[in-house]
Amino acid sequence: MGLKTMRLNKVQLMISSFFVAIVFSVAASLIAAEVPAAVTAPATEKNLEIIISGIKKPTGNIIAAVYNKKKQWLGDDAYASAIVPTKQNLKDGSVVIRFALPAGEYAISVFHDRDGDEKMKTNFFGIPKDPMGLSNNAKARFGPPKYADAKFTIADKPLKMNIELGKI
Repeated sequence: MGLKTMRLNKVQLMISSFFVAIVFSVAASLIAAEVPAAVTAPATEKNLEIIISGIKKPTGNIIAAVYNKKKQWLGDDAYASAIVPTKQNLKDGSVVIRFALPAGEYAISVFHDRDGDEKMKTNFFGIPKDPMGLSNNAKARFGPPKYADAKFTIADKPLKMNIELGKI
């Protein structure tokens, strides 16, 4: 691989990381503005249990957003969301969040708001500093993570999902 190709790959990585940071920052700030402690739905809807692991410190909050449409993905129009205090809910390095959702297709984004200000921290390039994760543990590649990589389906039975928090 030549020097020119290495530089181009580095620039592409920086640009994709910048877009990921912007998307998560916008989503986090909008979620924080109007988030109930937990979202519940009518008893006829299915249950979803998210086990969020990789939490290193018992500080701040875990913020989760559930999306049910590709066009909403990582935007300000989450279908459901929750802010869960880490210290009170941390057990063995994990926090569990439960949602009551109807059968359908969804994708989830989660981040550890370590200082509790309900805003995602980013570096100079816009890369998130706060640990984050997505359903299916989807990863960003040359831009924001894809809805198709994070989507999953809730059918007739309750669903348990593991999301590992990490750095971009």
